[in-house]
Amino acid sequence: MDDMIHGSVSYTTVRRLPLYMPLLKTALEAGEQTISSAKLAEVLSLDPVLVRKDLASIGITGQARLGFPIRELFEGIE
Repeated sequence: MDDMIHGSVSYTTVRRLPLYMPLLKTALEAGEQTISSAKLAEVLSLDPVLVRKDLASIGITGQARLGFPIRELFEGIE
């Protein structure tokens, strides 16, 4: 089985992306605007580098010391 879907996003990344949704929804409901890859990684027991790669694969990048825009992440994954 090919590990890449449409040549850019791996199958394993696509399988992980929905795991981020409950965390993003909770953060949005709490009024937060950004979230760090370290926080996502900690809650999901993943490596922060892997989280950043997952999110970059859908075209969303964060800013150092600020994090990722939660609404943009939520919509991008959705």
